[in-house]
Amino acid sequence: MAVLHLWILNVRLKAEGANGKDLQQEIFTHLWLDCEMKLHLAGSPDRMVGMGESSAGQISGRVWKGRKDNDEVMRRSIEEQRDKQIPYKSKQLIRLIQVKSRLNKVLQDLMSAWYGQSLAYDEGLYYEGDAILAAAIWRNVYGANQPVTATQLESLLTYVRKQLKHVEQFDRDEILNGRFKWGHVRVEDVVGKGSI
Repeated sequence: MAVLHLWILNVRLKAEGANGKDLQQEIFTHLWLDCEMKLHLAGSPDRMVGMGESSAGQISGRVWKGRKDNDEVMRRSIEEQRDKQIPYKSKQLIRLIQVKSRLNKVLQDLMSAWYGQSLAYDEGLYYEGDAILAAAIWRNVYGANQPVTATQLESLLTYVRKQLKHVEQFDRDEILNGRFKWGHVRVEDVVGKGSI
């Protein structure tokens, strides 16, 4: 739903010329920074990108734990692994590059999804066809696979059309300074009581 609301605001900002374009850019900059921050906060970088524990951590934490006669074997094994590998600082740098690369891939996927959804909504808006806009909403909000009734889809479509008209009535200053409120939507009308 956030993407849908950003798209509605974006449609309105297009009418504001250079100031609207500047605000669009500022909003998107904050959006992507927020996405990146939330990805970082999702957990440790290793868990976030699926790297898992180091082999030394696996040896000390699981395989060897509780075996009193293997302490020396474990210590030698870890030292041998360190000797064979690149220096620790270089390993940290490589890990950071891998994490950043995977983070950038996730952000690229999110940006691609944003542009794809926006294009689908634009198509529905500019062709003025409720069927086209409803199909875009069904694919992007409901994921094209959730059980949704025609009434729920129609309710969300009506909400979107009302919001597009709603943001049109605010003057330039109210829009550019964020002094407006979205209209109300009853969640159960668009997702059903069993989905909440």
